[in-house]
Amino acid sequence: MGKYALRSTLVVSAVIVAAAALTGCTSAPAPSSTAAATPTKTAQASTQTHEAACTIVAAGLKDVASLQSEVSTDNPTKSLAILAEVDAKVAAIDEKVTNEKVKALTSDAATSVHAYSTYLKGVMENPANLDVNEITSKAQELAAKFTAVQKECA
Repeated sequence: MGKYALRSTLVVSAVIVAAAALTGCTSAPAPSSTAAATPTKTAQASTQTHEAACTIVAAGLKDVASLQSEVSTDNPTKSLAILAEVDAKVAAIDEKVTNEKVKALTSDAATSVHAYSTYLKGVMENPANLDVNEITSKAQELAAKFTAVQKECA
């Protein structure tokens, strides 16, 4: 399982590196300090500004990028657990974003991260299921989804 574990760990690293690269590109102005108390979730959907949504994205991706130092080629199980944490953190970002335009992109990114995490977990459980074409396709899709978020919040 050595070469599969190494590949999985490198892929986990690539996901986190992509998030780290985006943190520098997704900084948006902080929301106005004159904002009223946090409205209900329904009200947020209609009132969250683009800038506020992108601020949430930037902070969340910075948090995701901080996990990079924990990925280890010596411990693929830990790296897979970190990918699961990345999956949860990206889902949490998506949950906080209610601006319609940004939400569409964060939801796509969250779905892509989850699919990738699920696939790699399956590969770790049964390395014979590793399909280089599929892993490449999922990685490219993931990169495209994060790039779309980055372009929107640049």
